[in-house]
Amino acid sequence: MVHGERAGCVSSLAFHLASYLHIFAAAFGVSVLLVTVPSLLAALNIVGGCYLIWMCFQL
Repeated sequence: MVHGERAGCVSSLAFHLASYLHIFAAAFGVSVLLVTVPSLLAALNIVGGCYLIWMCFQL
């Protein structure tokens, strides 16, 4: 609410796009790839953590 209506709409759009990306990835077997290659899962976790830290500093 602090950032206005536009920020809320962008946030909602990003949430929906991420949901569709997750469904698409699951449908095409990315989850199987992550289970069979543990180092890929670890790399994905590190990248995701770095992204969250970066997002914290953007505020």
